[in-house]
Amino acid sequence: MATGCVERRIPTRKKSVGRGTIACGHVDMPHEALGLCRSCYRKRRRVEEPELHAAADKRRYKKRKEKIRNYQVEYFYGISWNDYQRILGAQSGVCAICGNTNQNGRRLSVDHDHSTNKVRGLLCSSCNIGIGNFRESPLFLAKGIEYLTGGKQ
Repeated sequence: MATGCVERRIPTRKKSVGRGTIACGHVDMPHEALGLCRSCYRKRRRVEEPELHAAADKRRYKKRKEKIRNYQVEYFYGISWNDYQRILGAQSGVCAICGNTNQNGRRLSVDHDHSTNKVRGLLCSSCNIGIGNFRESPLFLAKGIEYLTGGKQ
């Protein structure tokens, strides 16, 4: 009877080795239920019971949230979480442009110059998106101000 290995996705034949039948083709690994090695068995369970694994993934993420956040800030912007906290304290915990916090409850975004990768400050989502929409160009921002004021500047 042919079955497919979950890990390798190739059809294999069930083999009888030692204690029982091996369904996944990983002869060199210890096997658990259904004749599958541990890796293939876990992958099969993940497919068959996604809600069980989604809840476990959520719990794992909550435990690791701080580590993930620290890693992302350092990886993307080259500053440590302590540097982020220092900048946040210097800005009194508010956006560098509008002086508000994020309305959605998220942390302030790290604003950086895309050409030099130098961090400029922390912005709320609205200001960060606005700067991005003006393509970080002072010329476009000046034209936008002129447009909003009706040419009176």
